[in-house]
Amino acid sequence: MKAVDFNEAKAERNGEVTPKHLINLLSDSINKGETNPEVVLYVCKLEDGTIDIRHSDGYHTDKIGLLEIAKTDLIDDIRD
Repeated sequence: MKAVDFNEAKAERNGEVTPKHLINLLSDSINKGETNPEVVLYVCKLEDGTIDIRHSDGYHTDKIGLLEIAKTDLIDDIRD
């Protein structure tokens, strides 16, 4: 029997993307062979307010570029 996280289920029904759901989407995509990331990085704001930054091996210039693309995408979302 699979445990159900009711908060996650409710968020999904409402079209929300929670951190847990986002991580699961990436993990499922990798496990199914749909994507094969060369570099992965994340920035998390934890419940206590601290920031957690982690990244896979790879060129730092690639990682900085990914962060700049993400920044531009978020700014575009704000403008829309």
